[in-house]
Amino acid sequence: MKKMLIAAISLIVAFFFYKAWELLQWYDALNIVPSAKINGIKDGKIKVNMTVALDNPKDFQIKITKPTIRIYSNGSLLTSSVPSGTKVLIAPTGITYIDYELLIPMNSELITMLISAGNNVYNKIQNGESVTAGLNIEVLAYFQVYGIERIYRENITI
Repeated sequence: MKKMLIAAISLIVAFFFYKAWELLQWYDALNIVPSAKINGIKDGKIKVNMTVALDNPKDFQIKITKPTIRIYSNGSLLTSSVPSGTKVLIAPTGITYIDYELLIPMNSELITMLISAGNNVYNKIQNGESVTAGLNIEVLAYFQVYGIERIYRENITI
């Protein structure tokens, strides 16, 4: 009886190690492609609409908590998404899109960067138009699945 109990516990532990290894393999294979556009002003802040495409090359689906997004410029945090308990189903061998609306507080440095972007970018933003300002930002996506965390970094231009 004792040997069967040890064997059962060993199988359970081996199963969990296998699942953790499979999850790490999935993290490594997952391709994350953020895209964003400045889309006017909301509540006195610059509104950025961001879509994060999750390209899952694996042949299994997984349900994750919606990743938290942080946007940096020159090492300074501009804004982040509100952590959410919303679950997102990542389809097997397909692309899943997650949309975010992020608000960046306006400060003199950001306004100067937008004015220097040319083509009346700042005026278009004030008028609520969707624009590409040519600003380089770093996007960090924070994932956590079954207690295993992963951070993805991507540099994009908005």
